[in-house]
Amino acid sequence: MFVTVNLHSFKHQRDVINNFFGAIKDLYLHEKVWNSKTKNPFMKAAGFNGAVDYLAGTLMVKCAERRSFSVSTMKVVLGLSPDSLLTWDDMKGFDGKTARKKVKEYLESSLINSLPDQSEYEF
Repeated sequence: MFVTVNLHSFKHQRDVINNFFGAIKDLYLHEKVWNSKTKNPFMKAAGFNGAVDYLAGTLMVKCAERRSFSVSTMKVVLGLSPDSLLTWDDMKGFDGKTARKKVKEYLESSLINSLPDQSEYEF
């Protein structure tokens, strides 16, 4: 996954992962949810794996386009709102595969919402 954005150094790969979870952690800490094993979806396997799916499939490319893998860049790209934090309560009753997908969709939602309207594209 790191090769697709020319990150070959283990140190840089580690930094990307740390910065990504740091960006998420900042928001969840502010809302006092990060340390709660019953509320924080990223503390469970499905949440962690959904987050990694998003990191590998979407966020790394967006950060590479901006030439920055910093926490602040990731926060901007993530665009998460404290008003709509995903918690484990939102995923109760889902199997692991579905919960993983829900986490990825949650992380992608702000990106999808920030896309321009069809009329704003140039053809």
